[in-house]
Formats: sequence, structure tokens, C-alpha cells
Amino acid sequence: MRKRILLLITASLALLFAVLTVSLYRFGSRWFLRQYLEQKLVLAQSVSSAIGGDDFLVAGSYSDIDKEEYKSRINYLRQVADADPDITYLYTLALDEDGESYYVHDGMRVKHPTIWVEHEAFSMVIEMWSLERARITMFQEPNENEVSFNHLGKSYHMEYRPDARRFYFNDAPFIDVLSLNPLRIRTRQKELKPALEEEARLSTERLPQTTIEVDIYIGQQGESTVLPGEAIIDDEDFLDLYRELIEERETYVSDEYLDGNYGLYMTVLAPVLDASGNGIGLTVIEVYDHRIEQFKFYILVVSAVAALLGIAVPGVLIVWILNRQVLQPVRSLYETVSLVEAGDYSQRSALKTGDELESLSDGMNHMIEAIENHTRDLEHQVADRTKDLQEARDRAEHLLLNILPEPIAERLKQNEELIVDRFEDASVLFADIVGFTSFSAQRSPDEVVDMLNGLFSRFDQLSDELGLEKIKTIGDAYMVAGGLPVPSAEHPHRIAKMALEMKKYVSIQLHDGKALQTRIGIHCGPVIAGVIGTRKFIYDLWGDTVNTASRMESSGVDGSIQISEVFYQRIKDRFECGPARQVNVKGKGMMNCYELLGYKEPDAGNPTDTPDGGHN
Repeated sequence: MRKRILLLITASLALLFAVLTVSLYRFGSRWFLRQYLEQKLVLAQSVSSAIGGDDFLVAGSYSDIDKEEYKSRINYLRQVADADPDITYLYTLALDEDGESYYVHDGMRVKHPTIWVEHEAFSMVIEMWSLERARITMFQEPNENEVSFNHLGKSYHMEYRPDARRFYFNDAPFIDVLSLNPLRIRTRQKELKPALEEEARLSTERLPQTTIEVDIYIGQQGESTVLPGEAIIDDEDFLDLYRELIEERETYVSDEYLDGNYGLYMTVLAPVLDASGNGIGLTVIEVYDHRIEQFKFYILVVSAVAALLGIAVPGVLIVWILNRQVLQPVRSLYETVSLVEAGDYSQRSALKTGDELESLSDGMNHMIEAIENHTRDLEHQVADRTKDLQEARDRAEHLLLNILPEPIAERLKQNEELIVDRFEDASVLFADIVGFTSFSAQRSPDEVVDMLNGLFSRFDQLSDELGLEKIKTIGDAYMVAGGLPVPSAEHPHRIAKMALEMKKYVSIQLHDGKALQTRIGIHCGPVIAGVIGTRKFIYDLWGDTVNTASRMESSGVDGSIQISEVFYQRIKDRFECGPARQVNVKGKGMMNCYELLGYKEPDAGNPTDTPDGGHN
């Protein structure tokens, strides 16, 4: 009981310290962040007071940068920004007569000759460190000479090639760098240079090979990052906020990240007042997420240290108690269980503690003994069941290969739902037993089936020897094909050999003292082959070649092998054929047909030889 109480107290203390640490980080970071931003707001209010007054709006166009009032205020803003490294942007803005916002003063200066490529959804800041090196920054991430980004689900790439002094967008020429001091560039529409006229340093262009329009403007080293009079690209929600703060002379502190062209940031806004106390503009300080996250990281470190101290003290106590009272006995039990888990069911626990752990040890020993006996029985059952399953699997595999070609069976086992292939060159043979209807009418079903089984078994043997594919039997009709499902150039000769061997074998089968006869038709050409449907699978053929082969058989002479003109041209060099004759073929009209008679040398000596050494 005492052990349980000590464990409960220790665990409670650890949980309490952990909860306090998490609370410190969550609420403390929010409070400190608020204080941090409030300090920035005080700074913004100081800036607003310093630059406010009736002459605040004298800086409203590019030409104002040479005025002493503008220079003195810009220098003041720069001193403020330089004194606070956390500030990412510091500027003032005002509203024009149409209620649109524009820049008045900017406290940040251009450190290198810079090119801005601005879009409402993204921005590129290109700093030309030299004619060989350009740093391209997007979303606060600097890149050397090239950058890739995604916009509306599409990928884009911007690259500076020093040898050509040119920027390429998606490998298309975009901007030429003419000089650095002063910075001069040539866009696709005009040349830009750092003059006081806005038109000289600003151009609206379309990105190459896209419909995306961007503003391109340049800044000389030492200038402000934005010049007076430039419009601020913002959405209507921000414009409404700007108007409200100026009219109501209120301040603003963001309590969450805002999504800007250059990344995530937090901002504070303080109104600028004229001599009469009316709102005439805003001072804006932006701190981007990498500064905020650094600040929050410091708070997290402090919280982690507090958590470590809060957990370490009770943790030492827990370890000491658990090791003496619990861990050592449990470790002994664990070692026994590990050995049993590894398959050594002869292991037993010898723990003697006189408490619940000893009872647990005894129960575990009885369980191990039961598992040992049960495992022995299961091993015998699994061996028997595995043998039965393997035999069933072998029978199913053999049955499937008797129904379908091996390549097709493999595709079905891979869960291919629809198997349909086109073969541009295949041979198709149809064979029919002459007089089968009258023959079967005079005999019992057993005799008929026995006769057909004998014939078709020999036909199956021939198709295997010649590397052909038996398609199906319908009644006394037998269909076989060559050149599929694996293409082969030798299929016409193999089909011809198959026909001659079938005719020969049928002719020596006597029934009632009479020899049987077969009628065979052959044609070659393109076919469609496959397995369709969901039940009782069969590998079948379709197409005009199949129909023509069937017509060759049905229009042939009893006891003969009738082949088409196309098939004759394929085999005439190795097989003897009768003269061409005109046959009225159903659905085809008059066709030139031939009778296949026998082999030419050397095939006559080895009628079942396959020239390429095996199956098609």
C-alpha cells in the first residue's frame, strides 16, 4: 500500500509540473508576444509623432526624394529601423482622394542594386551582388541565381545566367542586366533606369509563356526600398482597416500571422496626425515570422528547462522506488517472458517476493506450461493444414492453366479486370468431324464422348508440341490459333503442320470399319483476343480473321484442308498446295482458295519440328 501511495504522489507531482510548464508556454508566450508587439506599437506611435504635422504629405511622388523635408524624415526612419534589428519593414502610408493607399516614407534602404517583380500573390526581390551573382528572395527564402515556385497549381522557374547577363523565366528570355552602377535593365517592353520619373523605373509586363501580369521596378543602392507615391498592393479588407484607423485615429496590433507577398508576418499600425489632430496617415511596422518564431523559441526553451527541472526531481524519486520495489522483480519476469517469446517454452520464473508479484509469477508459470502444450498441438495442426492448402493451390493452379494460357492466367491473378489484346498477325484453324451428326445419332452418349475425347486429346497434344494455343471446342468443332498470346513469326507453318497431322490422325481412326474424315479451314491476319465477363472464363478470339477461317472450314470439301489466299502466300515455300480455285464464301463472295496437300523438304522428315525451338 505504501508503495502505491508513493508512486501515486510522485506521478501526480510530475503531471502537475508538466501541466504548469505547458500552461507557462501557452499563456506566457502569448503574454510576452503581446508585450513585444506593444513595444513595437509604442515605437510606431513615436515615429508618427515625430513625422506628423501639416507638411506630412509633401512626399507624395518620386520627385519628392530630393526635397530636404523628405531626406530628413527618411534618415530619421532609417535610424529607427537600424536601431531595432527585429523590424522587417518600417514605412508610412496615406490615402489619396479615391481612398487608395500609397507609400509616403520608407525607413528601409536598398543594400544592393535591386529588381522587384511584384504580383498580388507573390513577389521576387532580386539583389544584384555583382554581374555574376544574383540573390533571389521569395517568401523570406534567399536563393542563389535561381528559384522555383508554384502558383495556382503550376510550377515556374526563374534563373540568372551570368554569361548572358540575363534572367530567364521557364527558359524564356525575361530581363537583361545592362549595368549595375547605375542599375539599368531591359525588359521585354522597355529599358528601366533609376530616374526620378516613375515611368523610367517601372514597367508592367507579362511573364513569358504565361498570362500572369507583374510589375517590375528597380532600386539603386542606398535608395529607399519603395519610393513616395507608389501604390500599396493590398486587399479591400486592409484598405478598409487603413481608412478606419486613420479616420478614428486608432492603433492596431495583429494577434495572428498575416499572409503577405514575402511570407507570414505580424504588424502594428499607429495613426499620423496633422497639427489639428486629424488622422492623415499611418506608421506601419512589420515583423516577419522568422523573427517571431525566434522570440517564441526562446520562451519554449525557458519552458522546457522548467519542465525538465519539474520532472527530474520527482523522476529521480520514482526511479529509486521503482528500481528497489518493482523494477528488479519485473525485470526478472520480463527476462523469463522474453525467453518464452523467443520460443523457449521450458523457461519458468523463480521469483520469491512474498507479494502480488510472486502470485503473478506462479500464474505466469502455469500459463507458459499451457502455452507449451497448446503450441505443440497447433504445430501439428498447422503442418497438416499447410499441406492440404498447398495441394489445393496446386490443383487450382493446374486447373487454371488448363483453361487459360499461362500469360493470361498470370494477368488474371494480378487482378487485371479486363484482358483484351490486339494481335496484328495470327493464324486461326477450325476443324470439324465430317458426318458427326449422323454418327452421334446412332451411338450412345458414352461412345460419342469417348470418340471425341480420343480425337481432341491428340489434337491438344499436337498443339502443345507445336507451340500453338487451343482456343475451344464446340461440339465436334476444334479451334486452335498460332501467334498468340505470345507473338511468333513461325505461326503459319506450325498451323499448317497442325492441320496435316490432324487430318492424318483422323484418317486412321476406324468406326464401323470406316475411316473418319475431317474438314479443316485456315486463315491468318489480325485478331482481337481476350477474356471477358465475370464467370466461367474462356480465352477467345474475335474479328474478321476468325470469321474467314470459320468460312474456310464450312465451305471446304470433306476430308480436305482449305486455306485462304493470304495464308497460302505465307506457307507456299514449305508446303505443297493444290491449284487456286474460286469458292463462293458466305459473307465474303468469291475468294481464291487452296487445298493444303502436304510437306515440302525438309519438313517432310520431321513434321512436328518447330524452327525456333519451342512455343510461340
